[in-house]
Formats: sequence, C-alpha cells, structure tokens
Amino acid sequence: EGDDELFSFTHPDPYKCVYMPGGSKFMRNPPLP
Repeated sequence: EGDDELFSFTHPDPYKCVYMPGGSKFMRNPPLP
C-alpha cells in the first residue's frame, strides 16, 4: 500500500548523475584496450 503511493509520486524522468551509468559523461573516454 505504501509502496504504491510512493511510486505514484515519483518523477517520470528521474535525475541521474552525469558520471554514473545512464548519464551523459559515463564512459565518454574509455581507456584503450
């Protein structure tokens, strides 16, 4: 019950840290193999 109410208040496009997976800076300059 509480989880359903919490889920209804979440933002449809949550903020992600730019250096974490899903962010714009994640693996921008990967190391050479």
